[in-house]
Order: sequence, then structure tokens, then C-alpha cells
Amino acid sequence: MRKLYFFILYLSLIISYMNTACSRKGENKIVMQWENSLLLPGCTGMLKNVGLAGAYSGIVEDKLLVLGGANFPDKYPWEGGVKTWWSTLYSYDLHMDKWTVYDDFLNSPLALTTLLATPNSAARLFSLGIESPHLKSFFLK
Repeated sequence: MRKLYFFILYLSLIISYMNTACSRKGENKIVMQWENSLLLPGCTGMLKNVGLAGAYSGIVEDKLLVLGGANFPDKYPWEGGVKTWWSTLYSYDLHMDKWTVYDDFLNSPLALTTLLATPNSAARLFSLGIESPHLKSFFLK
């Protein structure tokens, strides 16, 4: 157990040295600011969007696409909430700053996916559905 403590101390010292060794004197620091101005709008069955887990997302032809996903819209899971899977497509036009919502866009609700985005399309490679994994792929254009 004592060896573990020394190992953690040694690792901490190395990491702290690396952190100071990587910054140069007089170098400008990058400052980031987080804001929630781009919230998903509601949809049929979820008037106030509480967020989505495992949704498809990507930018295609200057539109941010958010597709599918799952969440607990009524209550938290530890309060007895029931997971809901969605088939909604949210499209945000980056030039017009406007959301468009397409309810029931997918044939079946899907979430937790891998997505390959190209400049002109997006392809789904693998995802989970309500009852089983889906191995089919499709393209969004």
C-alpha cells in the first residue's frame, strides 16, 4: 500500500512539472466562455426540452443536425422517471439562427450511436434502439 502512495505522489509531481514546463513566460492564455444560448426547442411529447443523451449530431450543409436520443423527460431516473427514446430531428440553420423540428423523423427511435460526418452528408454506423442494437446505416443529405 505504501508503494501505491509513493507512486501516486511521484505521478502527481510529474504531472505538475509537465503543466508548468509547457507554459512559456509572457504567453497569452486562451480564455473560454460557456453559454447556453443554443438550447434545443421542445417537440411533440416534450414541450420543454430537458436535453438528450446519445443523440446523433453533426453539421451538414451549414445546418447543425441533432437526431434521435434518449432522456427522462418527466422525472429523474432516481425519482422513478421512465426513459424515453426519440425519433425527432432538430435542424439549426447556422446562417438564419433558426431551429426547425421534424417530429417522428426516424422510422423507430434511436440513440447511442456512432456517426460519420462528411462535408455533404452524415452516415449512421451503429446505434441502439428501444429493443435491440441496429446495425443498418443511412445517409442524411
